[in-house]
Amino acid sequence: MRVTASVAHPALERLSRPEIEALQLRRLQRQLERLQATNRFFADRWRAAGVDPAAVRTLDDLRRLPVVTKEDVLADQVAVPPYGLRLGVNSRDVFELTLSSGTSGNLQEVHAHTVRDAHMRAMHGIAFRWAGMRPDDVLVFHVGISNSASHGPFHRGIRSIGRLPYLVGHLGFPQRLELMERFGMDHMYVMPSALNGLTQLCEEQGRSPSARFPNLRSIVMSGEGWPIDFVQRMEREWRAPIHEGYGASQT
Repeated sequence: MRVTASVAHPALERLSRPEIEALQLRRLQRQLERLQATNRFFADRWRAAGVDPAAVRTLDDLRRLPVVTKEDVLADQVAVPPYGLRLGVNSRDVFELTLSSGTSGNLQEVHAHTVRDAHMRAMHGIAFRWAGMRPDDVLVFHVGISNSASHGPFHRGIRSIGRLPYLVGHLGFPQRLELMERFGMDHMYVMPSALNGLTQLCEEQGRSPSARFPNLRSIVMSGEGWPIDFVQRMEREWRAPIHEGYGASQT
């Protein structure tokens, strides 16, 4: 992701490197202690690997812990459906679900969140703040609201900045373009396939995206993979920089 002069959390973003690493170590140790006491999935894995999380005294010590793969997560869900042993709270405290995108059925990771988790996921607003979004800006939200990561992290992240985006992910491309022209936009959150479809439709209608939406200042993408030449072409077509946001699996 590109980082501009926009600052979302000055107290954190202006820390020195030693201060950042000291904060990371404190939070890591606190998290490891909590998981060891409350989460069988991690505690059992550490025990099987002969690793004591209390021995993590530096950030480099993190390498001692066994890596958790997607296959481990899926196997955990199958063994103890629907959340797996990773669920560190009572199931009655589950407030919201996130399912990883791009796959279906038993190949989807299930991430359960408490109310506090849901509010913390608004930290994704940093992605949009770094992309230049301000509280009075207009953003069009192209990803459908569902159990995907688009709703929790990204939708709440945008709203945490102070602007409620208008939602078009449930519509066809012609209707989206119509609303985009009616309400205008300063920023856009979109998946690569949808951005490609919108671009093609603009070309078919004889008006380039940049001519149609001259006020667009940034595009934030996530949810799918894309080659670098695609990003470069889209930036030329829309005349706006493209920024990357993390998806469910990364967060």
